[in-house]
Amino acid sequence: MIPRRDTLAVEQVVPNNAASKSLNVGNGWAWGTWTEISAGLSFPFILTHIAVSTLWSGTGTGSVLANDIQIQVGTGSAGNESSIGECGDSFYASVANGASFNLATNKMYSLAPVLIPANTRLAGRVTQLQSSTLTIDTLLLGYDATKYSIARYMQTMRDIDNFLKGLKTKTSKVVPSAGNTLVSAGIPAWTWGSWVDFLSPASKDCLIQGVISYKQGIGKAVHQGIGVGASAGGETMMSVTCTPGALSACSCGISFLPRPLFIKKGEYVGIRQKSNLGGFSAYLNLFYQELT
Repeated sequence: MIPRRDTLAVEQVVPNNAASKSLNVGNGWAWGTWTEISAGLSFPFILTHIAVSTLWSGTGTGSVLANDIQIQVGTGSAGNESSIGECGDSFYASVANGASFNLATNKMYSLAPVLIPANTRLAGRVTQLQSSTLTIDTLLLGYDATKYSIARYMQTMRDIDNFLKGLKTKTSKVVPSAGNTLVSAGIPAWTWGSWVDFLSPASKDCLIQGVISYKQGIGKAVHQGIGVGASAGGETMMSVTCTPGALSACSCGISFLPRPLFIKKGEYVGIRQKSNLGGFSAYLNLFYQELT
């Protein structure tokens, strides 16, 4: 999507400032019952992404175990839900016969943008190929439809055309390279922590695409705020993404921005976190595209 640059239309996480929702899972391609994600928002919501933490547990058979899942997001009153977006995934594990295993992932899936009226109930459900112990925790990501964000990028139509043709991008990068940086949430729960700089400053114009997170042994719902400023630690928040966390297993995965955030050469870019666990910390990377 066309990049943005403003403080008005910052991404919205649903549910906001709350633990991720654990969806009911059906077996053998039967759908689980619908689980409420939100009773309804006070504003019309544009749904763009679903963030999913998966924890697959079982006992090895000595051969490869594979599973296939599908997830639906729906609207409607309890018992009258209908799907407005679907995604799916598959994974496998090779485990010694009789040995127990836990396979955890955190991923974000793109959905076709859907406008959801205010006060509309949101729900989700899951189906799987196997009859395994499967936990699916989720958060939704999108925008408040009442807060319009003007497309921001280079100043001429020729530059926009070149970007859309793939001619304006120099290279994709991850910072820090060959490492990561510890970022802590504030205390108490759902309090923003301090800014930690990742571009100090940007050496070229660039497009911020998202965040990679790593935390072993504990999984919590986390919001990551991305800020831009003229000096280190002086950022103003312009984007938000999220990681649901996979129970007690991990908070590891990749979280995208629905629209890339345009950064100018010389600006500082930082990340801060908040979580349902006050003081929660994780190792992060920022990924982006440098522009010519």
